[in-house]
Amino acid sequence: MEFEVRVVVGIESCFISLPLSLIQTLQSTSASTFLPPIIAFHLSSHQNPNHFWHVAWSGSASSPPFPNAIQIDKSYAECIGLLDGTIVDVKVIPSLPKATLVTIEPLTEDDWEVLELNAEHAEQAILKQVGIVHDALTFPLWLHGKTIVTFLVVSCMPNKPVVQLVPGAEVAVAPKRRKRTPDSNLSASVQEYNTMKALLRVQDMDSRFSHNYEVDRINVEVVLTSVVLMHPETAGKYSFDSLQHVVIIPRSQPKENIEKNATQSPKVNGGATIKEVDNGSFTENQDGRQVIIRVLLSEYVAEGHVMISRSLRMLLRARLRSWVYVQASNMNVRKEIPTSLLLPCQFKKILKNQASEHNDGGLLKNANFSKPKNSTVTTHLVPEVGVIDWSLHDRILSHLSSETPCDDEEVSSKVNFRKGITVLLRSWYLAQIDAITSNSGVGVKSLVLGNKTLLHFKVKGKSLGNMNMNGSGESIIEILYILSVTEEAVDGNKYTAYELELGEESRENWMTKSLELLIGRLKIGSGVSINMIEDISSKSIDVGISSLNWMGTAASDVTSRLRVLLSPSSGRLYSKYSLPFPGHILICGPPGSGKSLLSVVAARSVQQEGDILSHTVHVCCSHLTSEKPSTLRQTLLGYISEALDHAPSAIIFDDLDSIISSGTELEGSQSSSHSVALTEFLADIMDEYGNKRRSVCRFGPIAFIACVQSLTSLPQSLSSSGRFDFHVKLPAPASAERCALLKHEIQKRSLQCSDDVLSDIASKCDGYDAYDLQILVDRSLHAGISRFLSMDSTIGEHEKPCLLKDDFLHAMHEFLPVAMRDITKPSSEGGRAGWEDVGGLNDIQNAIKEMIELPSKFPNIFAQSPLRMRSNVLLYGPPGCGKTHIVGAAAVACSLRFISVKGPELLNKYIGASEQAVRDIFSKAAAAAPCLLFFDEFDSIAPKRGHDNTGVTDRVVNQFLTELDGVEILTGVFVFAATSRPDLLDAALLRPGRLDRLLFCDFPSQNERLDILKVLSRKLPLATDVDLEAIASKTEGFSGADLQALLSDAQLEAVHDLLDNANNTAGTMPVIPDALLKSVAAKAKPSVSDTEKQRLYDIYGQFLDSKRATQSRDSKGKRATLA
Repeated sequence: MEFEVRVVVGIESCFISLPLSLIQTLQSTSASTFLPPIIAFHLSSHQNPNHFWHVAWSGSASSPPFPNAIQIDKSYAECIGLLDGTIVDVKVIPSLPKATLVTIEPLTEDDWEVLELNAEHAEQAILKQVGIVHDALTFPLWLHGKTIVTFLVVSCMPNKPVVQLVPGAEVAVAPKRRKRTPDSNLSASVQEYNTMKALLRVQDMDSRFSHNYEVDRINVEVVLTSVVLMHPETAGKYSFDSLQHVVIIPRSQPKENIEKNATQSPKVNGGATIKEVDNGSFTENQDGRQVIIRVLLSEYVAEGHVMISRSLRMLLRARLRSWVYVQASNMNVRKEIPTSLLLPCQFKKILKNQASEHNDGGLLKNANFSKPKNSTVTTHLVPEVGVIDWSLHDRILSHLSSETPCDDEEVSSKVNFRKGITVLLRSWYLAQIDAITSNSGVGVKSLVLGNKTLLHFKVKGKSLGNMNMNGSGESIIEILYILSVTEEAVDGNKYTAYELELGEESRENWMTKSLELLIGRLKIGSGVSINMIEDISSKSIDVGISSLNWMGTAASDVTSRLRVLLSPSSGRLYSKYSLPFPGHILICGPPGSGKSLLSVVAARSVQQEGDILSHTVHVCCSHLTSEKPSTLRQTLLGYISEALDHAPSAIIFDDLDSIISSGTELEGSQSSSHSVALTEFLADIMDEYGNKRRSVCRFGPIAFIACVQSLTSLPQSLSSSGRFDFHVKLPAPASAERCALLKHEIQKRSLQCSDDVLSDIASKCDGYDAYDLQILVDRSLHAGISRFLSMDSTIGEHEKPCLLKDDFLHAMHEFLPVAMRDITKPSSEGGRAGWEDVGGLNDIQNAIKEMIELPSKFPNIFAQSPLRMRSNVLLYGPPGCGKTHIVGAAAVACSLRFISVKGPELLNKYIGASEQAVRDIFSKAAAAAPCLLFFDEFDSIAPKRGHDNTGVTDRVVNQFLTELDGVEILTGVFVFAATSRPDLLDAALLRPGRLDRLLFCDFPSQNERLDILKVLSRKLPLATDVDLEAIASKTEGFSGADLQALLSDAQLEAVHDLLDNANNTAGTMPVIPDALLKSVAAKAKPSVSDTEKQRLYDIYGQFLDSKRATQSRDSKGKRATLA
């Protein structure tokens, strides 16, 4: 299609405007409903097709006076040489690649000076005004609507004719200063930046790539610090060859913005040079954090990764799984060996307040400096104390020297020292040659060194003298040196390197010519320390994913979702078919259920998979609760930035509900607005990540994992689709899971215990979670420690201590699980002994025994009865007749956990809080099963609906109905409620399946009063002549509480009589005689009068009549209510 191009003023961007006819044509030919946000066009001159231009369109239409022409801004047209009125043929450029790295340069020194003053604004403007770029493109940038800065594109990655500039692409700005050398021209800059540069992720180098040499019964393991390994596919993608020399440069942290790049050129002159040694520490600029190194190809390296040794990473200050640039070097290789300096070195950890000074990025406060595990004594790369022992290097050199001492001790020391240096250098030199030859299959006769070379040795041996600290085993001592070339580079546009040739000598020769020449020109410097940042590791938990079988499918579900979120293949699949990316993981469970364990273990299992190699960021939110909202947001943003910089990453928000809670929990509190703001902040972060994941190249992937106590504790906005929408609930472990947990804890502590004992203990640990069982094993170990000490001499070397059943029983004594604390009462509380504490109420006792005891005594018979048993009871009757007392006795008699809830405790003035309290109580009861859940004064929280102006009790009743006979069956939970006014209860609560068993606790008869008196007087000092039957006959109408008050008054009278007696002696027990008891009984009156008693009976009669009438109507087929 042919169109005219018209140059206009006022567009102020590098986008063109299209005529409406062309836009309609694009829409009609588009396969999707909407056009892409940016479309690139190839414009070729109609008169001369060899003249063409690449331009971008972002959706704007041409306006009068040229509505039928392509419009372009005048400044942009002048930069690309497109004249006004040119007739062009228009073609769409399909499959536009996204830029990852674009290097630009201000066109003039004036442009550079303007840019320096407006660097921050330029960073924001470049993505808004520029859509596509290509090599040698000149384009303008409008600052503040009037100032124009012109740039030249030096190079683009990937190396394509045209690339799209998208958010996330790295833009490097080279300076254009006025002081320039005469030969510093544009072609030199283009030549420098056109060298191949790949952004790869760092992978750890394992021990298979180290070489060992035996020197005088001392084993010297040489770490490969002159090579990096790369997958063949990765090397082919970026045009790297095997044995090619490259430069490794750490990528700048995301916080280093365009302003930083504008004031510091990315150009590196002459390789890495140690600038200064000041007070035993290197002071080096950003250009010093690079090394010249050789590429080897290996299938052991994951694609898109580069394998670098740990010591070399620390020298570069590049963390594991961070990103580094691998750049093909245009080297100036010199064969003459210069004067060199060999410096013993140690790495020094950077403190928190020093991190910003060294420009290392990351969050040092989370760094966990792990020690390598080894049965031998090890001196590590990083000293554990502040003072570095530099004599260690000298002692190692002395042991490596086999020269016989001469008479002059000083001369002998120098000879031995030089000989030790020679042994180390020769071992390092041959190890690098052997590694390159064995991995490449090509014989290598030389080694190329940069201006700074790291030498890393691990010296092992039993003949290290006083350094052998463990007496019988080996010592492993790690020593490092920096080999530094003291001469400056001659050609500033090339990396200078030096070649050490192996020559024609055989490998058995003690010295090669080049190596001998190097040692001859070598100077030994004093020890220096190099600032470093150790790899950030996740929470250290020595547990494999296979040990989480007790969690059921939860472990496999979380791991599978992590693979979907982080796997490159799944990301390509979602992008290919334009599918929505899956949401993130929310793990729910009570405290101690294993949420943190599951998240960390699952993340670490994915971290070890070759096609993912994810990075893990662990955020302990409970430690951030005291932070200010602004500080908290900044801290979370720092963690997320770290995850992005090390992507693919899994970021774990442990105890997220400690800083973000649902609105009902914080309503009316001062923290409510802060929690809402933080919720919106995190939701925006996740949404922005999802958008950029779909539209930005090389962005992510990241998997978010949140751990909370319950789904309701997190705002619904965060658990919606696309955010934390993959929910994994961890219930309380059953008996089999508890047994597996106990076995795991036993094995982790190198103990042993029979399976029968563990199964028996697991069956007794109802309500215990993973945390409780861990404490239980520790308490059992402490209980049996005295036995272990006495048996220490008889236990074999490889025999493990054994825990017995008595150890566990002793540990369980007075131990209360976390889930039962604060709300559960142990069975021994109050000194209750079960049914023996209950006098009378025989019918009530038999009904409760039938409901609770029979299923536990005859489980096989009841297992054949598939219908749900009636396990909910309403106890009603006059006050003081033993309703509450018999429930507590039943819990003790049946060995049930007892949760007692007073009615008013559940009511809360905030909307939704009362219903939440009901849900929490039933959840606690389900976790504590088998459990007896008792609601006292039930009429205060569950009255008839429709009589409460606030509607609080109506919602509470609705919540009770849902919990009692909802979809989720309460297994092992017996619900009891007590009230003296059943007529006030909502009728729906008394329907079958809810509180469907009504037990009437009436005033006791004479025989029942006698039983009550016998039970109550069991511990009282009664005289032998006391006649309890007479007391029972005289107390008609007394309730159980009245009888207890009578005996209490009699006991008090006996105490007064004893005190009034002049002959009393200290310690004499006050005895209650028959006369005193009858005298007190004659004066006592029942707490419920006859009038009140009759009124209650009338109420109970009307209640039963109304219930029978309701059942009769239901049986005749009357319409039932929704309740």
